[in-house]
Amino acid sequence: MIVKKIDRMKHQKRVWPVLELVDETTLNAFLSHCFAFVKTFAMMPSEIQLAIIKDMAWGKPVIVANTEVTGKFSRPFGLAARAGRIKDLSDAMVKLADSKAVIPNSGDT
Repeated sequence: MIVKKIDRMKHQKRVWPVLELVDETTLNAFLSHCFAFVKTFAMMPSEIQLAIIKDMAWGKPVIVANTEVTGKFSRPFGLAARAGRIKDLSDAMVKLADSKAVIPNSGDT
């Protein structure tokens, strides 16, 4: 069902649904080509640091849901959007795309 919804999207080629576990080589190839990581779901406090540190290891900014703990931990490494607010997420993505401070090499490509 989700694949049918993705196929109807305007930019379906930008969406990669992971419906099963992928091997590490495939996952790393995908992650290395990502512009940024968006994590708009709430995470358990014990999972936050590991999830965000893994993303930071790729040298990519992170956009997270601004829950109390997640947003506080993540702000130095990216942006936090209010949970459940699509406009805030959209604004964070635009800000990220336009920000050379957040992405130092953004003007080089």
